[in-house]
Amino acid sequence: MRYPAAAVDNYLVMWNFTGKNHFWMPPLMADPYFPERVYLAGGTSTTGNHLWYLDHRTSGITATELPYDFSAGTDARISAMAFSPINKDYRYVLNSYGKFFYSSDRGTSWEMSVNRGPDSHYFYGNSIVPDVNDINTIYIGGSGYSGSSVWVSRNGGESFQTMSNGLPNTLVFEMAINEDGTLLFAATEVGPFVWIASEEMWFDLSGGSAPEQTYWSVDYVTPLRTARFGTYGRGIWDFKITEYTGMEKIFAHRESMGLNIYPNPVSEIAQIEAVLPGPGDLEVRVISSDGKMLWGRQEDNLPSGSFNMEFDAASLPTGIYYVQVISGNRTTVGKMVRK
Repeated sequence: MRYPAAAVDNYLVMWNFTGKNHFWMPPLMADPYFPERVYLAGGTSTTGNHLWYLDHRTSGITATELPYDFSAGTDARISAMAFSPINKDYRYVLNSYGKFFYSSDRGTSWEMSVNRGPDSHYFYGNSIVPDVNDINTIYIGGSGYSGSSVWVSRNGGESFQTMSNGLPNTLVFEMAINEDGTLLFAATEVGPFVWIASEEMWFDLSGGSAPEQTYWSVDYVTPLRTARFGTYGRGIWDFKITEYTGMEKIFAHRESMGLNIYPNPVSEIAQIEAVLPGPGDLEVRVISSDGKMLWGRQEDNLPSGSFNMEFDAASLPTGIYYVQVISGNRTTVGKMVRK
């Protein structure tokens, strides 16, 4: 630990960690009230899986293994930590089996969620993003190969629901939220994504210019209104928000295709019209509000122009569905209402 980090005459102290059963890169979380102290997901010196509280001293680091066991009777490890930006007394911990723990008294006492969220990455753990407006809303991300990559709680962490609409089965490494909570960004193994709260859906941000890479990290830079992503092998990529009047205008570089769904609302046959701006392949999907693909059609080697497909919606329950049109790196999504 180096303290104070910004001073010229700072000093460094070290501590030989004695814990076990932790990640290769154990997560850290700053103490929001004391800048010289930090929480370490250090595992245990005996049994279970615990937080360690590290305090910087001129003579060295004082380390305290905290009593609560986050393993929940398994061999799970602590995979993420966070505190609420609304009330810093509210603390959150996620373990590698997707069990979520929440506290409203700075970690003096803890409660565990009634259901599981996503499992963790074996090196880098999970991601926790508390909402900036609602203290009861918390987002968690992780492995989605056997389920949803992102889950949300609307009751302070007691239970979670999936947020998979528009997001493929992939691995979420890190998430970040914008200043008013309307956008949630996710760095994933298959690319950069954004959840638009008003649309209740994920959108692929790669567009026509960003590389097809693993996106390891994301940070939201508030003064620049920019989501900054770190990739595996192609450096840093910024996605600047220009105006928020719909998905087609939210990012300056984003390419989109024409999409027309009629009649809408639909009772039986829906006509899906897509416009290809150039030659290429075309895929059309109908997706339920919980992210399940209900229908899909693929057409290859098409010329540019307008193409029409029919979808039989008669068997669908009444509700809102999404039509996703994909061609190369271009994606357009529209709502379809089944009346």
